[in-house]
Amino acid sequence: SGAWIRDLVFDWSFFLGSTFLVFLITSLFAAKGGDANLLRIEGAASTLDLVIPVLLGGPHIFFSLVRTYMDVDFKREHRQLLRITPHVVAFGMMYLAFHSFFQAAANIVLYSAVFHGSAQLAHIGLRYRIKSGREAWDLGGRALLVACLVGPLYFLTRAVASREAFLFIGQPVFKALAPGWFVWTTGVVAGLAAAYWLAETVNHRLAGGRTNWREGAILLATQLAFWFLTTIDDLDVSFQAYNAWHSVQAFGIMWFAMNAKWRGGKVRGPRQSRFCRDGAFRYTYLWALGFSLAIGAMVLLFSNFDLVNLPRSPFYFVFAVTVLLNHHALDYWLFFGKRAFDY
Repeated sequence: SGAWIRDLVFDWSFFLGSTFLVFLITSLFAAKGGDANLLRIEGAASTLDLVIPVLLGGPHIFFSLVRTYMDVDFKREHRQLLRITPHVVAFGMMYLAFHSFFQAAANIVLYSAVFHGSAQLAHIGLRYRIKSGREAWDLGGRALLVACLVGPLYFLTRAVASREAFLFIGQPVFKALAPGWFVWTTGVVAGLAAAYWLAETVNHRLAGGRTNWREGAILLATQLAFWFLTTIDDLDVSFQAYNAWHSVQAFGIMWFAMNAKWRGGKVRGPRQSRFCRDGAFRYTYLWALGFSLAIGAMVLLFSNFDLVNLPRSPFYFVFAVTVLLNHHALDYWLFFGKRAFDY
């Protein structure tokens, strides 16, 4: 309503206020000297690696599946995409996992997750732009998109380049992915895009046009949060903080879109409708939690319940990572496809 995507409470709960999860989780769980953290609980960071994916990371993927594999319109328009993508991702992960290319697989997960999360933030920012009566894909909107996508990439590559070793799920991040020229290029591109967006927004406002401060808040939150996350040496903790933030935002944007489509009478079929109707958020989340637990149980079962070496289990990548990356690929059509802002 008005300049909000849904309303003040909903937007602050899912889109704007969720950014504080980044600072809260890293403050509590990141090592502050030796192996200590503010919680003073031994193994707290390892627990975080289990709790966030099960309660937030896995369930938010289910919300995405409701909007893709359960959506009659999406399946009709993207039939080949839905058939080909899971096979390409699955066979790719199987090859890497069963040939012990765990470092390559871990790097794919990291960069894909960062780019996917940045795309979601750009989508939310563009929704706020539309709420002010402006076009999503005018030059200012495209500048916002570039700044949201390239800024986080700059902070990540700068962090990789400036450290001797940067470990993610026990695997070093490839320094070859962060050459000096690439770090500088992403920094300059992101800076120019953000500067153009700011200048264009100010000029539009001075000319008497409507603007939406929430659009700028999303851009600012994107840059500050990713800058802060990449200053944390424990990448596993910072990644789970990011995962929590991204997942909560995903709950909000996925639920808003599928519920809006249901309210408009455009959801066809009872299977999807039961997850989209008014008041069904809790019901949908419980199904999503069951989905998450099922994926986790499959990984544990095939890995002989070896929690310590789980990131080196091929089945972690074959099951959990395959589902994750397939969801990443499909969501780009939800974020930027021809119907991205219809609901």
